Parts: sequence; C-alpha cells; structure tokens
Amino acid sequence: MADRIPKLTGQRPIINSEGVASKEMRLWSILITDRALILGNGSPESVVDARIGAEYADLDGTTGTIKYFKKLDNIGGDKSQGWILI
Repeated sequence: MADRIPKLTGQRPIINSEGVASKEMRLWSILITDRALILGNGSPESVVDARIGAEYADLDGTTGTIKYFKKLDNIGGDKSQGWILI
C-alpha cells in the first residue's frame, strides 16, 4: 500500500472567504511538513520522534553515516526508536 500526499486541486480554494487557510490547505501543509527531511546532529535513534518513512540527515555524519530511515513505528511505545542507517 502506498502512502501519498493528496494533490491540491483548483476546485478547492486554499483560502476561505475570511482570508484564512482552508481546512484542505491546512491539512495539506501538515502532511508536507510531516514528510520533510529532518536535519540534526548525531544519530536520531532514541532522540527524534517520527512516523514510519521519515528521513533524517546527520549534519555531523561522514560518508556512510549520514542518512537514516524510520523503519519501525515505535519500539515498546517509544516513537524515537526504529531508525536504520541507509
């Protein structure tokens, strides 16, 4: 099963009549932000909470120790665990 961000269509406004972001736009913005690359220093394991599929770049990393992928949702209820180095 694929998990994709729904596309905004021209048929739905991004702002409502009061000039405030529409419900659809707010949801889309949250989904985009949730899927953005996480940047940090050091390994994210036991430090960075994230959803399955999240990606993390270690700004202090060297070749072969820079990018991580969140493979498991949580381990024992801890959402900061389950990262693998890719």
